[in-house]
Amino acid sequence: MAKSIEDLVEDYSTKPVPKHLTTNGFHIALINAGLVLSLLSMFTGVLFGLAIGVRNTIYVTMVSSLFLVTVGTIAGIAGSKVRLSSYMLMKFSFGMKGAIVINLILAVSLLGWFGVTLDLLGDGAQGLAQQEFNISLPKWTYMIVGGVVMTATAIFGFKGLDTIASWLTPIMALTLALVIYKVFQITTWSELMAFEPSGEITVGIAISAAIGSLISMMIAMPDFTRYAKTPLDSFIATSVPLLIAQPFVYVGAAMAAIAYQNDDILLIMLESGLGLFAFLLVIASSWISNTINLYSCSLGLSSILLNVKKWKLEVVSGVVGTLLAIAGIMDHFITFLELMSFVFIPAGSIYLSDYYIVKKQKYDFEKISDGSPVSIPAMTALLIGVTAYYFSAEGYYSMTSLSSIDSLIVTSTTYLLLKYMGNKFQTQE
Repeated sequence: MAKSIEDLVEDYSTKPVPKHLTTNGFHIALINAGLVLSLLSMFTGVLFGLAIGVRNTIYVTMVSSLFLVTVGTIAGIAGSKVRLSSYMLMKFSFGMKGAIVINLILAVSLLGWFGVTLDLLGDGAQGLAQQEFNISLPKWTYMIVGGVVMTATAIFGFKGLDTIASWLTPIMALTLALVIYKVFQITTWSELMAFEPSGEITVGIAISAAIGSLISMMIAMPDFTRYAKTPLDSFIATSVPLLIAQPFVYVGAAMAAIAYQNDDILLIMLESGLGLFAFLLVIASSWISNTINLYSCSLGLSSILLNVKKWKLEVVSGVVGTLLAIAGIMDHFITFLELMSFVFIPAGSIYLSDYYIVKKQKYDFEKISDGSPVSIPAMTALLIGVTAYYFSAEGYYSMTSLSSIDSLIVTSTTYLLLKYMGNKFQTQE
């Protein structure tokens, strides 16, 4: 019996996923679409609609989606070929010990966002339950139930995500479709297009926000595409959510904001008589996004604590994240978490540069521990990349007007240059 339970929760967190357990790209796309169709994305779409209008929102979505699909596909193909998570791939470029530092930062960051999302779930669920169903329960009740359910789902790894995505993603899509239906009951396409936006943000800033909100997911795509049958499935897993779900959520939310002249998607849904669906949206969005947070967090910790079962790390992480959220201390760490997020893109650009250019797609799991325990070029490039990201975000310089892309370019160029110089120096010796 014990063995069957271990088999059930086995997620191959530190070794290649067996080929017979791989799946088609649409299963993975459904998981990613669940993250794209999130409450956060809807709030972003609302902001876009009121600030830049529907026409510019469509343009922003097209530009950001194409960029994200490119990055996600490149990372996803690496995952489908090597069949390892992004955290294990880091070990090839950063070294076995160097990767520990990076993966710990990423894992802590994800655990922090788990707590923040759980706190938001408590606020949203408590308010909607009181208003729609006259149910008055303390906020911590929803947070404990949510934490337990999310942790229980994450324990089953990719299988758990696949299962909940098949239910939750359609619910979220249906909810947004109903919102759009309500929009066209009170306005027309012509009136939506004639709306004069506030101009509070520029199109460039909107593109940066759209890319920034999902770029970390694209960098971490191997966490999911290690289960993809082929590179084509990796492309499907990335392109379907970004070319279909993302335009749907951004443009749909933008139209709703303009039609109802409201910057809160939940209030819009309440005003349009969709209170029950608003409640379901809060639950579904928090459930799938936080399960992914915990899933990725445990993958990072598994790459460090090799002798501890992944499901045990998920249980501990889920309990810690839930307790921190209930204690109310997560709000004080949001700025810290945002700063740590600067590590995602530089770290991802290094492992992708190493895989595709330096190693020419030749990663052998059996040789993962070969080479230096700490890669000086990778760590140096990471520090420069994080610094570049921060200064670009703060407006001290701009190469492309997008901080994430600035960081990606600076980090990749620095890493490749340092590797070239190192190889040249060794050759001369």
